[in-house]
Amino acid sequence: MDTSSSLQWRGSDFCKWEGVRECLRGSVSKLVLENLNLTGTLDSRIVNQFDQIRVLSLKQNSISGQIPDLSGEFPTSLTTLHRLKIIVLSSNRLSGAIPDSLLDL
Repeated sequence: MDTSSSLQWRGSDFCKWEGVRECLRGSVSKLVLENLNLTGTLDSRIVNQFDQIRVLSLKQNSISGQIPDLSGEFPTSLTTLHRLKIIVLSSNRLSGAIPDSLLDL
């Protein structure tokens, strides 16, 4: 999604990368990538690696396409991210329904 290479993600300590606001036990728990003109689609193979994510904010970008299948059907996938507290995807071009099961988190 970073076609303009605006993110300077270098080095092996990803907890210090731009947008990573918090790590929990060596895993990203808060990722905020807002207003960065990110384009393209969300890749489920990458998003699935955030098993400790609590906050994910990608607002004010140019992300398009359907919200990815994170682990099975879309409604099921969000509910399996048991640590997720906040997800912000506003001001993008995503399509698809927001599942009722999201209320169970």
